[in-house]
Amino acid sequence: MIHAKILVADGACCVMGSTNFDSRSFDLNDEVNIVLLDATLAARLRTDFERDRAASRPISHAEWRNRPLGEKALAMLGVFLERQE
Repeated sequence: MIHAKILVADGACCVMGSTNFDSRSFDLNDEVNIVLLDATLAARLRTDFERDRAASRPISHAEWRNRPLGEKALAMLGVFLERQE
């Protein structure tokens, strides 16, 4: 599994990559996107998204705030380990 941002427009235009829409991604990080015009790929990406969404469930803000202490500790550790430039 990779972490990617994917956009499908008009059932044919696909944008895939790792770039966030912020100055850090554009200026500092080595990230890249690709744009493809391919209706078959667009259909596959939509199918994959719908499958993932069907296997997901909403999490309320209250549920997230009340998550187990171990999850909160891991999140805080991530803040300290995150590479900053």
